[in-house]
Amino acid sequence: MRDLGTGSVAQIKELGTGTVAQIKELGTSSVAQMRELETASLAEMRDLGTGSVAEMKELGTASLAEMRELKTASLAKKWELGTASVAEKRELGMASDSVAEVMQ
Repeated sequence: MRDLGTGSVAQIKELGTGTVAQIKELGTSSVAQMRELETASLAEMRDLGTGSVAEMKELGTASLAEMRELKTASLAKKWELGTASVAEKRELGMASDSVAEVMQ
C-alpha cells in the first residue's frame, strides 16, 4: 500500500487492512483516524503513543489504572474524572481533613 501511495484512511478502510501495524507504518495513527477505522482500543493507543487522557475519556477507556500506567493522569485531569486519591486531592487543596478522613 505504501509503495502504491494508497495509504489513506478511506482506502485502508475500503481494503479492510487497517491493522495497528499498518496504520502505524503509514503514519495515519491519529485518534480521529483510528476512531473512523474503529480500531482505537486502549492497547492500540498505547502502542501508538496516542492515548491522551482527553482522548481516552472521549472513548470511555480512561480507567485510573490505565491512566497511571500511561503516566498521563495529571491531578487536575484525575480530579475531573473523579479518580484523584485523597492525597492528591489534599495536594490540590480540594479535600478538607474531614472529607479526606471519610473517604479513606
